Amino acid sequence: MLRLMKKNLVGVFFLAFVAASGVVIGEEGSSVGSGETSVSELGGIVKQRFQKRWQALIDKDFETAYGLESQAYRDSVDLPSYVGSYHPDLVWNSVKVDKVNVEDKTKAVVSYRLGFTFKTDWDMVLENTDFHEEEWFFENGDWWHDKKAPVSPYSVLN
Repeated sequence: MLRLMKKNLVGVFFLAFVAASGVVIGEEGSSVGSGETSVSELGGIVKQRFQKRWQALIDKDFETAYGLESQAYRDSVDLPSYVGSYHPDLVWNSVKVDKVNVEDKTKAVVSYRLGFTFKTDWDMVLENTDFHEEEWFFENGDWWHDKKAPVSPYSVLN
């Protein structure tokens, strides 16, 4: 009887751990396939799209970065306005992912460090690496960034 209780208890703890860790069931027909998809696999997909977006921003390839924004964002902000939302004196040098937290089958948060250089109006050059978090959402078969506000030197410095 004690052995059976231990097995059941282990099973309950395992299920609680799986539920707490955010194991996600993929969407049918999605880029992650149908059936069960591990958190690690989903995190890898989000990380790849995150890195593609940030490498495009570092390279000032705003068209590629814009293409990774959510459809709702692209419906409300055109490409020239998107490009204009970035300060020309802000230069991103590096990005390093610390963690991808897949919260549920439609949302993930990427924690990362962003290295940048900024030339002030008084010709002072600031260099720093700051910690940030970014939300990504799964819709229409893929993961998308949702840029809520322009990234300015002031939001990066604060």
